[in-house]
Amino acid sequence: MPYNCLKSEVDFVEYEMEELVKKLMYLIPTLEKRLVKTLDTNIKFNLSPLQYRTLFLLHDLGALSMSELSDKIFVSKQQTTIIIDKLIKFELVERILNKDDRRIVNVKISERGMKAIMEYKAEIVNDLKSRLKVLNDDEVKKLLRAIDDIYDITKKIR
Repeated sequence: MPYNCLKSEVDFVEYEMEELVKKLMYLIPTLEKRLVKTLDTNIKFNLSPLQYRTLFLLHDLGALSMSELSDKIFVSKQQTTIIIDKLIKFELVERILNKDDRRIVNVKISERGMKAIMEYKAEIVNDLKSRLKVLNDDEVKKLLRAIDDIYDITKKIR
């Protein structure tokens, strides 16, 4: 294959990568504005989206060590401690000692946290359903496929 063909293929791949980055830079704020930000209006405990995501993870995965939780929410252990301290202040999570290694601190969602998450999830579902009603059946299916594709692909990115 001639050098010119290889160079143009490399240029095309680089162009596609730049387009991908540019579109992601526009997509993320758009999703934030149209879907996420409006969900914050009914928050009862004045929690950040990251604190709510932490609660959702603890609800879905059960008790986690601080290190495991830090890895799952993609923040430092120090930042995770700050997040957990606020959730403890509102009695939404509890610290528990690891019975096998007392140096490890686990956190789990409390009964109050479970109730808060269930209420918040119901609010989210109702709010999003009402806003997504502007989509026809084909658009819903297309969006669902796109979300599945994005989720599958982004699992590879670290």
